[in-house]
Parts: sequence; structure tokens; C-alpha cells
Amino acid sequence: SDLEPCVRQSVAAKPNAPSELLEHLASDPVWAVRWEVARNPIAASELLAHLAGDSEWVVSWEVAANPKAPPELLARLSVVKVVGVRQKVAENPNAPLELLVDLASDPEKYVRNAVAANPNAPLELLVNLASDPEKYVRRTVAANPSTPPELLTQLATDPEADVRCWVAVNPKALPEALTRLAVDPEPYVRRTVAANPSTPPEYLACLAADKEMPVRCSVVTNLGVYLEDLEKQGHFWPRWISRHNWWRRSRR
Repeated sequence: SDLEPCVRQSVAAKPNAPSELLEHLASDPVWAVRWEVARNPIAASELLAHLAGDSEWVVSWEVAANPKAPPELLARLSVVKVVGVRQKVAENPNAPLELLVDLASDPEKYVRNAVAANPNAPLELLVNLASDPEKYVRRTVAANPSTPPELLTQLATDPEADVRCWVAVNPKALPEALTRLAVDPEPYVRRTVAANPSTPPEYLACLAADKEMPVRCSVVTNLGVYLEDLEKQGHFWPRWISRHNWWRRSRR
């Protein structure tokens, strides 16, 4: 085509581009054009299979991330040497269970982390990854909305504060886990518990008297907190902070 590469790239990205045109652009000499075809949600599976063998790894990377990529193509990409490609396969919601099982034992933490983040990861994989030697992976298990409450309670005792903090963020965390984390030695973990609307009121009252100001301010911003209840316990500063919106203004 005589069109400028940026124009061809823009055309390749269009969700209503004709299939014949996408097929033509899939062989474009400019890798950025082929990259756009690979990430196009209407690209045919045959076209994705062709682009999976592209000389530029970023093109196959986008094929692995494409939700329309068929399972057999994802299986082919799951064994390539490029870590980023295997990572995208592990993240793909279309990845079959047996593929996630294989990738959960990948030597690269980024690939295992992608499995831990996949919303379709089965319970047995999440349980195994919750004991991963890399805190990066365990943290992602704690953040996954599919992680069951009992596993979150287990992760609430993790030696890494980052992992415990994500347990406190997860809406599925049980009161038992939040109760434990409310007395965590790390202030930012306690602050996260203070902001969680599921934290039991009696522990919010304790956090309202925390020695760290950010923790106390998070109690005020928590929608589950009744300022009147805190005032009955002798805490009058929350009303003042809420009225003057001091904490939110200080973070701008």
C-alpha cells in the first residue's frame, strides 16, 4: 500500500475493518501494523495463527493476549522462550485449565503471577500459588477476587506486609482476617483495614485511636463508620476531620 505506516496502523486497529483488509495488513513490512492486526478483537483465528509466528515478539505477544485466540494457539504460544508471551497466555481468559496448570509451575515468577491473576484460575491452583516463594505471586493471589475467604485468612499471616495489605483490600476477606490485620505491626496494613467497610465496628473504634494519623483518617473515610459511635467513645477528632475534609485536601 502507498499509505503512510501510521495510516495503515490506524486502519488495522479499527474494529470494523474488513477481513480481507486485515489479512493484507497482517503481512505489512512494518511490525507496528502487524501488531495492531494481532490485537484487533475481530481478527480471525487463522490470521492470529499466522501472526503467532511473527519475527517480532511483540506481535506474538499481542496474539497471546487476544481473547479470540483459540486454545490450541495459546498452547503453542505457552512454550515459547519469550517470558512476556507466556505471561500473556497465562492472563488470557480463554486459556484452558490444563494450560493454566502447566503455566502455574513456570520458572518465571511473572508467568506464575499472571496465572494467579487470571479470574478463571481454579481453587487448587490458587492454593498452590498462595505458597509461592515469590511474594509478588502471593500478593496477586491475595488480590484476586476469586480467591476464597479461607485462603485469604491464611494469607493474612504471610510474612510479607504487601501480601497482608492486599488481603485487607480484598472484599472477600473474613472478619477473622481483618481482625488479625487490625493489629498488624505495619501502619499501611492497618490503614488498609481501617478503610475496608467490612472491618468489624469494634476494631474500627480501636483503629480510630491508632498512633498513626493516616490510619485514623482512613477510619473517617470508611463508609461503614458512624461518627456518632466514635464520639460516644470519646473520639471527637473524626468529626472535625470529616467536616473540614482535611485528609482528602492534604492528598491533592
